[in-house]
Amino acid sequence: MGRYKNISIGVETSSKVIGYFACNDFGEVFCSKDAIVIAGSEKLMREHIGKDEMFVNRIEIKKVRFGEIMQGIKEGVEHAFDREAYGRFFSLAKANGLPDPDDGFLQEPETEAGFIMVKLGNL
Repeated sequence: MGRYKNISIGVETSSKVIGYFACNDFGEVFCSKDAIVIAGSEKLMREHIGKDEMFVNRIEIKKVRFGEIMQGIKEGVEHAFDREAYGRFFSLAKANGLPDPDDGFLQEPETEAGFIMVKLGNL
């Protein structure tokens, strides 16, 4: 994973809100399989959660910023973006000189349950 582990993101870009994630009162994060779900809005997050009994009545929805997502990706955490959040993430990633998925930085995004799955490639 070498050279991509040390990518530096500016403070202004790092603090840009990409979307929202949810956790319950047990500290569990809402996921699709093993990937943290990132929604483009609070409303969309509530729709993604639907009737999941672990989250529906006891959730806290929080903003997630570009820098936090990038830190997670560098640590090997997989993220499941809805289309709105992925658009924000990918445009910032590209604007900061991160290579396209086709160039090997991120594994080819897959779609799972309507989400775009993103994780660090095997470099």
